[in-house]
Amino acid sequence: MTSARAHDEDSLSTALWVLVAHTGHHRCAGWTFEERDELLKCACGTPLFQLRMIDQEASEDDPR
Repeated sequence: MTSARAHDEDSLSTALWVLVAHTGHHRCAGWTFEERDELLKCACGTPLFQLRMIDQEASEDDPR
């Protein structure tokens, strides 16, 4: 049995692969994510997306 945390990490990993594939970099050897600059970069070094963590509680309070 897998833990909820392992399941969440698997889901995040899958989502990141989808983003990388969407940009056409699916043939590269992976990606990196630097929390400091919030950039998802392809293994080839190309910056692909800027990802920002949101506070789930704050987003539930905002009805947008």
